[in-house]
Amino acid sequence: HLGNLRAVTDAYALNAPDMCYCFLCLEAAAKGTLTLKKWATGVYAARIWLVSLARFVKTAQRTRGAQDEDKMEPLCQEWQYNQDHFVREVLACEVPFQREHGRTLLAAFQTEDIRKVEVR
Repeated sequence: HLGNLRAVTDAYALNAPDMCYCFLCLEAAAKGTLTLKKWATGVYAARIWLVSLARFVKTAQRTRGAQDEDKMEPLCQEWQYNQDHFVREVLACEVPFQREHGRTLLAAFQTEDIRKVEVR
C-alpha cells in the first residue's frame, strides 16, 4: 500500500504525513464503514479511496484544479487501469461519501485533537 500512497501523493502534490492525518480524519468520520459495496475492501477499493481522499483534501484546501480528472491519468497508467472506468468509479464513490461524511471531515480537519493524537 505504500506504493499506492506514494503514487497518489505525487499525483496530487500531497505529502505522506498529510495523507496519514487525513486517514485519521476519515477513520473518525466513517466509523469503520469504508467498504465500497461493489469492490469490498480490496486493492482496487483502496486506490479509489486514496484518490477520493486526495481530491477531497485538495478541494478543502481550495487548491485550483483539485477536481481535475487528468490527475488520475498517471495513476491509471501505473496501475494499468482503464482511465474512463476508474474515473467513473471514483466519482461514484465521492457523491455518497461527500453527502455522508463531507461536513464531518471538514470539521475534523480543523480539530487540533486529531493532530495531537498523530504527533504522539
